[in-house]
Amino acid sequence: MNGLKMSLPDRALESKEYVGALKKCLINEWQHCYELRSSQWTRRMIPHVQISLPEDMCFFLAQALSGHGCFRQYRHRIGKPISPAFPCGSGENESPSHIFENCPRFKEGRPDAMNVEDAATCRYMRKVMKNLWEEENGPHSIV
Repeated sequence: MNGLKMSLPDRALESKEYVGALKKCLINEWQHCYELRSSQWTRRMIPHVQISLPEDMCFFLAQALSGHGCFRQYRHRIGKPISPAFPCGSGENESPSHIFENCPRFKEGRPDAMNVEDAATCRYMRKVMKNLWEEENGPHSIV
């Protein structure tokens, strides 16, 4: 089964019960794989694979939740010739947690708690990522 190591439900179950039990097995396996392969930041923002976001997923929100893209810490890790330090002068690396939770440059509009099930958090993350993207790529890079 494509490398999955989950146990299948008992075939003696009625059809509806079997489908429900199979769905539960698949979600548990998905959660297990997610926990093994996702970054600490992503797991913190989205602890369970079944979380629904109140906003539509877009490029900027995906970058914010994955911790990829414009973050200097990520770009440095993948070999881009850039310092991981953030230009705000704090001395911290430009990581998603620094940007979204501590950086004075992006304090305006920051929610009290980073909760992606809250639309305000998703809007804030998208706005900050657009700003970072524009800083990195120029004002005409966003359409």
